[in-house]
Amino acid sequence: MSQPCNIDSSVLESFKKFRFKKLQDDTKLDCLILKIVADKLLVVKDSEFDGISLDDLKEELPG
Repeated sequence: MSQPCNIDSSVLESFKKFRFKKLQDDTKLDCLILKIVADKLLVVKDSEFDGISLDDLKEELPG
């Protein structure tokens, strides 16, 4: 049986800011990466990138 995760308050605040951002450039991305802490069932912010290119984002992501 699955259980819902709680969302850290800083994630909600970051998400609101992220959601209403305006892109400065069509070639750059804003990215918000979240992770789940399994033992606490908690969603937390892993990292955030502003104005990053897709190639640079690929370099930042694991594997």
